[in-house]
Amino acid sequence: MSLTNVSNLIGYTSQVSNTSQKSEVKKPDSKYGRTIGNPQLSEKAQKYYEELKKKYGDMDFILTSSDMAKSAMDSTASYASDKDTVVVVDEATIEKMANDQDFRKKYEGILENAKSQLSDLKDNLIKNTKDGTGNLKNLGIQINSDGTTSFFAVMEKTNEKISSNNKEQKETDKTTAKKAEKKIDSKSKSNEADKASYTETTTVKASTVDSLMEAINELQQRWMADFAKTPEEKMVGQTIDFRG
Repeated sequence: MSLTNVSNLIGYTSQVSNTSQKSEVKKPDSKYGRTIGNPQLSEKAQKYYEELKKKYGDMDFILTSSDMAKSAMDSTASYASDKDTVVVVDEATIEKMANDQDFRKKYEGILENAKSQLSDLKDNLIKNTKDGTGNLKNLGIQINSDGTTSFFAVMEKTNEKISSNNKEQKETDKTTAKKAEKKIDSKSKSNEADKASYTETTTVKASTVDSLMEAINELQQRWMADFAKTPEEKMVGQTIDFRG
């Protein structure tokens, strides 16, 4: 299925590892833990937020200010976590959850389901990952104050740099390889490998876990097809529109 035909797909963006992020995730040095922007909670909401984080201790919560909520998804690649799921939630949502029992029940139920669904998705990805399909970096959910939710996955792969003089460089490498072989230690080889590759991080977003999985599968198919290409083939049509 084409990404443009996935009914609940929200977005599909790609960036090279050195691309700057629009919103920055701050380290857990505030009273709220990890934050984006400058969120402020009432005393009641702060107490509830702490209870929520303890209740879902296997999830990594990131609290955003209301003005940064929309751009928070731009930073998904930087949500490094040792936990299974990242939860991005804005201050207005926490305030409403703290004061509205029905709203709280609804979204705690969403978190409960997401924990199970995203865990299954992660296990499936790890089980079926092959060379050229990239690696899973992050899985998460964003809860919005307008009553909507969105799921995201951050996939990462290493690409070989392709230059216009790739073919000529190969010939040069052949003639010098034997002379240089004895002089290159393992560290030098590692440095050369680093210079010859770059990391591409792609964020897939959808409004359901099922459509997120569909989008990830298509991304992996694209990457696998690219992985199988020769260097000469990779030089043709380098620009890909990941916006769908």
